[in-house]
Amino acid sequence: MNFSIRCFLFVFVISCSFITSQAIAKTDYYEAALKAYNLSDIDEAFIHLKNALQENEDNLPAKLLLAEVLIKKRSYALAEQELDAAIMQGADINLIIEPLGRSLLLQGKFDSILSLADETKLHKHGKLSFHLIKAKAYRGLSDIDAAKDLNNKVLSQYPNNIEAMLELASIYNTSKSSEKSQNLLDRVLLLAPQSNRLWQIKGQLARSQGQFKEAITYFSKANTLEPNNPATLRAMASSYIELKEPSRAETLIEQTLTLSPNDLQAQLIKSNILRSQDKTKLSNDVLIKLTNQLSSIDGSYMLSQPQLLLIDAMSSYGQGNWSQAQKKFQLYINQETESNDMSAVVLLADTHIKLDQPDLALRLLEGHESSLIKSKDYALILAGLYLQFDQNFKADYVLNKLKIKYEDDVDILILSAKVLSKRGKNKEALLLLESSNIKDNSHYIHTLAIIASRLGDLNKSLTYIRTLTSNSPEVIEYQLLYIDILLKNKQFSDAEKVIVDLYHKNPEDTQAQFSYAMLQFNLNNTVTAKAIFTELVTKNPDNSDSWFVLAQIAYDAGEVDEAIAILERQTKNHIYKNKALYKLAKVYYSQQQFEKSLSVINVLLKQDRLNTKLLTIKAKNFIALKQIKEAKDLFDILFELWGDDAPNLVRLSQLQLKVNDYIAAEKSLNIAYSLQPNALPVIINLIKLNIRLNKLMDATNVLVKAEQVGYQKNNYLIILKGDIELAKNNVSAAFDYYLTVLKNDDSNVVALIKLSKLNQTTAMSDKFIHQLNYLVDKYPDRAIQRHSFADHLFAREKFEQAKYQYQRLIVQNIPSDKRAWALNNLAIIYQREGAYQEAVEVSQQAFTMLSAPGITDTLGWSLTLSGEVNKGLTYLRQAYSMFSTSPVIQYHIAYALIKLNREDEAKRLLISIIELPDNFVEHQLAEQLLNSL
Repeated sequence: MNFSIRCFLFVFVISCSFITSQAIAKTDYYEAALKAYNLSDIDEAFIHLKNALQENEDNLPAKLLLAEVLIKKRSYALAEQELDAAIMQGADINLIIEPLGRSLLLQGKFDSILSLADETKLHKHGKLSFHLIKAKAYRGLSDIDAAKDLNNKVLSQYPNNIEAMLELASIYNTSKSSEKSQNLLDRVLLLAPQSNRLWQIKGQLARSQGQFKEAITYFSKANTLEPNNPATLRAMASSYIELKEPSRAETLIEQTLTLSPNDLQAQLIKSNILRSQDKTKLSNDVLIKLTNQLSSIDGSYMLSQPQLLLIDAMSSYGQGNWSQAQKKFQLYINQETESNDMSAVVLLADTHIKLDQPDLALRLLEGHESSLIKSKDYALILAGLYLQFDQNFKADYVLNKLKIKYEDDVDILILSAKVLSKRGKNKEALLLLESSNIKDNSHYIHTLAIIASRLGDLNKSLTYIRTLTSNSPEVIEYQLLYIDILLKNKQFSDAEKVIVDLYHKNPEDTQAQFSYAMLQFNLNNTVTAKAIFTELVTKNPDNSDSWFVLAQIAYDAGEVDEAIAILERQTKNHIYKNKALYKLAKVYYSQQQFEKSLSVINVLLKQDRLNTKLLTIKAKNFIALKQIKEAKDLFDILFELWGDDAPNLVRLSQLQLKVNDYIAAEKSLNIAYSLQPNALPVIINLIKLNIRLNKLMDATNVLVKAEQVGYQKNNYLIILKGDIELAKNNVSAAFDYYLTVLKNDDSNVVALIKLSKLNQTTAMSDKFIHQLNYLVDKYPDRAIQRHSFADHLFAREKFEQAKYQYQRLIVQNIPSDKRAWALNNLAIIYQREGAYQEAVEVSQQAFTMLSAPGITDTLGWSLTLSGEVNKGLTYLRQAYSMFSTSPVIQYHIAYALIKLNREDEAKRLLISIIELPDNFVEHQLAEQLLNSL
């Protein structure tokens, strides 16, 4: 056993997604299903796989084989679901990519295929499968040039790849390059004469040349090789139609629709056949099903009574049926051409805004401008509405009109100040209010307190709000603002007293309850907080503030679906819509639902296209979706917006590095450095980037300047000195720097990790062991140091010492995943000692904590070595499903199969291992095992 390779395996797979740990299977349903599948008994395989998954829903080999069975049964969407679930459970993408790609192709989900996987994470064969699938997706999207290029790329690496040749032949056939198509088909005929796809394309080529009888012969051959293939049956039917034999065509189409009732092409052909037989009604019935038209919108309006139309519209509006309300208000306004009823106009405008049609609202209101301005109430409602939706310039326009008619009106003054505040001009808003001679108006003082708080003048804000709370202690709104200002001023104990007092005096008041629940939430009294918030939304389902906190509580508790459901509900509230959308976008991103996050962000950006928070999330989604060009375009916008903001330029550089845009990241950091040359985060990031770009002299110069301004003893900079030496391949000097930091700060985890990753000489290893021995003796409860010590001893094959450290480690209070890996390595040591029963017991403990592929393999191998081969093979197959490219796991499966007298299966695995480079012990073991057969 090559233990350095084993260590690599375990370190690599720690980043995988892990499935729940339970016994893999009690019965060999999977092995029975595999046998049935290999004998083409799909129905029997399906039954065995259902039993396997009923026994253990996390059986990955069964899920993967079930997907193949479902594809055979033409249940493509179900196959996709199984494969998506397998990915979430940690299945190896190299095993998933081909069947998942096929299931998506067969559903026409071509766009989904293009971003299906990160090619850098694919093995050689996985990458080949991905390229072949992508080529077909490009063709489905009518990007023929991209499809050709990708197939030719495959053939440049694999000249005899049948699939690429056939795909190219099909492309050439459809593009009228019959000679090129024929040449490729002739090559395939020599290599794979039993390929049904070959005969399908030969049939297509014959059809394109008007040779319909020959085409039917070829299609019949294809149908013999793969019976009941819908594509073949459709092609044969089309050929019979060309030969004026509709009855034979109809028989084939009925056969196709029996196999695949929703086959759109078959339905279209059936419709054409029926029409050719003058069965017009039947033909139209098929077309109606094909087009799947939406049911028409209800048109039963009460046209004779306009006032009833308005009641109907307002009823729909009150129920939140915005689309219905919009149509009904529009119908009412159209009917009442003589009416000057501005209430309906304002409400119709509001429905436009709620349905994300602000341009329609603007056109509507501009058309009624003179009528709206006549009513102060309507105009203020309109201005307030604009203000709620951050359409501040529109609100300002309406207010300027009102000021002419109502020069000294306090409501207009207050709303004007709010408009300025919304536009970020809090200083101007405060000056506007304070310059007036208004006195003893509580609404006015309240607004002063709010804007002073926004401006950051908390002392002035406190003065205003204390006046209100003193004069009107019973007004809860003032108490709530008082609490908010106290919290902003970090007067937490005073705020807590006001909150508790407010709640005890007004236990049934919604706002007092909310404030008290927020206090409990912030004090981590989640149960109490949740109970009060739940009571609040029960009393008032539209209490969005409470829903938002409940969403956060659900998210923090891992109930992500519940959090999403709450936020999606809040998007229907026009006041809180943007807040809900923003939070929803962040949740979707955190859950790797990048397309959904992106669509939500785009809605928000329509209203605020230069919002840097939104642009940043959008860029992160583009990065996750591998849409690099789009991400870079956003980086250019952010660079312009953050050009004089050093901390944000550092953030931008980190995003740019995620797409390997080193030139742009370097530019961002250099400007940040020019703005703040003494800022440590800027210095550190610039040095790290220079090291990454191998600009070691530049990195050293920045580091020297940093030391000159007072950072000479900064441990992080000493670590960066080590990184610079390591980049020069001066491992010894790097080791000394890292060790210096660890001696200066024996709790420095970064230095510890860097030391543990160095390819140390014996002398360095001895120094490291000496230091770690000192640390674990001095701090016996520090698990990180002991774990690093044990792993280092394990990697150096000092197994007896490693065993002692692992045994000490597993009784400490460490995270379950760390404990699992410690137990795993301890099991490997027991395997080496021949203590197989101890290896089984320890690896079983590890598996119950973390069913990663390396741990699953260790358990399977321990069982196999202990004589429980059938049970061991089940675990080994599970490990392979998560890490199919591991020769270690493949060797273990081959060994188990030989022990079970299944030599033919074992040989195939052993041959595939031997074909790999011979730089691992299992290569030699595989050769020896194969030769022994």
